[in-house]
Amino acid sequence: MFKRAWIVTIAFGVVLAGLGLNLSAQQNESPNGQGKTNADQGPANDPLWALPVEIIEKKSDAKVRERREKRSEKREKHDLIAQQRMNRATKKMADYSLWQTIFVGLGTFLLIVTLFLTRQANKAARSAVAVTRRMGKVQSRAYVVVKGGALKNFGEGKHAHAVVSLINSGQTPAHGVRTKMHVGIGPYPPPTGAAFSEPPELTDAGSDGVAGPGAVLYKHVTMEDHPLTAPEVASITNGQQAIYIVGDVRYRDAFGKARTTRFRTMFTHRSVARDSEDIEVCDEGNEAD
Repeated sequence: MFKRAWIVTIAFGVVLAGLGLNLSAQQNESPNGQGKTNADQGPANDPLWALPVEIIEKKSDAKVRERREKRSEKREKHDLIAQQRMNRATKKMADYSLWQTIFVGLGTFLLIVTLFLTRQANKAARSAVAVTRRMGKVQSRAYVVVKGGALKNFGEGKHAHAVVSLINSGQTPAHGVRTKMHVGIGPYPPPTGAAFSEPPELTDAGSDGVAGPGAVLYKHVTMEDHPLTAPEVASITNGQQAIYIVGDVRYRDAFGKARTTRFRTMFTHRSVARDSEDIEVCDEGNEAD
């Protein structure tokens, strides 16, 4: 029965095709040239070519096709979903990479800043250590300075004799202490610039080797060039002149550095009025390194 339906359908299609060919040939033979125009238009404009076609297939084949189509659609949906997921994952990875790059750059910057600050801190620490060491040396080194003194043999016809006491006020010994001194008469009050700051000759008062912390050294010098005259004694007593004792002390501190102390003291009318032998330290002319 099914085969007969197919045969009838094919026969019907052949008849219709033959009718269409005959009509087309008649139109091509028309004398006014319209046949060629209709031929150019093609069979698509001829209603005789619009044949209804019905596809006939088995139910089993249709079900198989439907299942295939469903599977294909399902697979396409799965592929689309997978592709969308891949796109989202790729975007997330790109975002993660961007943030990772930003954080790495920030971390590198912070590392550089940290290294710079560490370097500055180390430099400051070294400077602090150097300052501390220098301050320690300054605080503990030897300082040989004038403590006081006395002037003996003050009077007409006498050779004035000065005794100067030096003390190491530092916390470490002074090595190779050597002292030179000079005594002479000059105007009072002392002129600006230091009388006897550079005397023509310093008398060697000898070397004491090592002076420990707190040690007191007594240095002597005598005015040998002439005894005191009556006018000199009178001018000193009246406050017009004074006897000056200047000196130069050289030594090495515990750190091996050479040091020098220069001092200037004086015997004035104030001591004469008190009947004292004390000498005073001048306001100028005293220095130490």
